[in-house]
Amino acid sequence: MKVIISFAVLLLVAAQQSCNLNDTPLINSPKVLWKTSLSDGELIGALMHADIQYNGGVLLGGMNKGRCLYFLDVATGEIKWKWNDYISSAGWLTRWPLTKGNLTLISDGRELHCINLTTGQTAWKRRFISGFSQIARGINDRYYIPAENYMTNEGVNEGVVISGNLLDGANEEIIIRPEYTRAFTDHNNSRGNVFSLDTVKIGNDEGLIMMYWDPMPNYKVNIFLALYNLTSNKWIYDKQPFEMNSSFGFMPPVIFNGFVINAVGKNLQCNNILTGEIVWTQTLSDLNSSEIGLADGKLIVTTQDRITHCIDPSTGKELWALTTSGNPGIVRELNGIAYFVGGNAKLFAIDVAAGKILWQFSSPDEQLNSKAFWQEGVRVVPGSNGQKGKVIVSSYLNGHCYEAIR
Repeated sequence: MKVIISFAVLLLVAAQQSCNLNDTPLINSPKVLWKTSLSDGELIGALMHADIQYNGGVLLGGMNKGRCLYFLDVATGEIKWKWNDYISSAGWLTRWPLTKGNLTLISDGRELHCINLTTGQTAWKRRFISGFSQIARGINDRYYIPAENYMTNEGVNEGVVISGNLLDGANEEIIIRPEYTRAFTDHNNSRGNVFSLDTVKIGNDEGLIMMYWDPMPNYKVNIFLALYNLTSNKWIYDKQPFEMNSSFGFMPPVIFNGFVINAVGKNLQCNNILTGEIVWTQTLSDLNSSEIGLADGKLIVTTQDRITHCIDPSTGKELWALTTSGNPGIVRELNGIAYFVGGNAKLFAIDVAAGKILWQFSSPDEQLNSKAFWQEGVRVVPGSNGQKGKVIVSSYLNGHCYEAIR
């Protein structure tokens, strides 16, 4: 009996060793490639969550006698230039700008700033009566932005889509006004709002896929999809129901392989872009708390129960689920690894194919200032000549560059 027990123990130990050898360890101290101070001592007020890269440089938020933006050399972390030509001292959060060539157009509240990334100079800037969303898209030299609070002749607000010349900001015009029901005016004096906008191809034509809502009583909304053909200036469809009588807001959708995919509340839904028809729906474990990410050809969605879900975008089938953190930032992917900052202010790296967490660590700058968390934005830079890539993330004090997992 003793022999049998001993043999069983040996098998168990061997199995554990085999499992440990095959498991990828959690690495919470990846290799630091550079660290650059972005602050004069104050916590950074310019929140640059977008991944804006150009010609070997990356744009990060900074603080130097007020809010500013710094353009850093990706390889060394050296600051190339500083920009602080703000129109006003209003809130500054950049999530979905338009970057085409060496120009980046940042929409924030009622202000538009277009920055030349080569020189660090302002190409043009403008303040408008209407409030804008943070989303800016573009085709050729034209920009397209949802204007959330555009005043009508009746004295109420209705969201519209405006367009102008990206090179100089000239020739702005309203190009789309959705067919709102106009049956109810909400507490913001609004009869409708265009919340998201993306450029798409309609055969050889250029188009815009948008999500907008009609307000309802009791702070509810009816959410619709609409597809507009910019080449022929007509609707393909203008009011495809997405989520009716909803109490929840939503982030911009994912556009992938002819699908538009988004989550409202617990409902994750995929629609055909060209027809607006529903392809599949999936009920999530809790309310969605993230912008849907796309990594290694899979959807990454995090819910308020702190579960990150990996979803097959073709079928809606869940492939795996991991406990991470609620309210994460935007997902960035490099070589099959999804990187994001969780609502717990930890930097995560997840192997999408394996469904394993590889990184989960806090900003080292919290040792200098307890509020120097990681900001939401993560930037990824592919490697060259067989080298690993880079992961760039900013705390509220410094920019950090780590060697990527692959």
